[in-house]
Amino acid sequence: MRTPASSPQSLQVADFIVLPLEAATMAIESVADTLVEHIIPTGVPYRLLLNKIDTRRGGRRLEDWEEQLDTVEFIEGQIGLPRFQRHIRLSASVEDAPFDGKVVTQYTDSRKNQAAISDYTSVALELTSLWANQMKEA
Repeated sequence: MRTPASSPQSLQVADFIVLPLEAATMAIESVADTLVEHIIPTGVPYRLLLNKIDTRRGGRRLEDWEEQLDTVEFIEGQIGLPRFQRHIRLSASVEDAPFDGKVVTQYTDSRKNQAAISDYTSVALELTSLWANQMKEA
């Protein structure tokens, strides 16, 4: 068994882990702790997903986060962290959807929801590609 007893039960049956990371300075420390304590010891493949990206602040902030995740040693002895190339933008429709009991696949395809639909579709396609490549390598 490759999963330590201290890991949550859901990790014991996971094939892949998507770990959301809000682009906020204080968020990376808790994510790094979660990786070290629970996820990396399992050996389950994972990727960080940058989410709640505020595009009103310009693209430079996103680029800075991507560069940090690729080049900084957040975990001792490991440069960079695996991440999705795509990201999820900050969106009022995404934040409000749980109140309406909806998920992104149930959104009305409107101008207001177009970015959210596009973001989640792009991440889903990237994830599908990752899984397909894992199966080829196995």
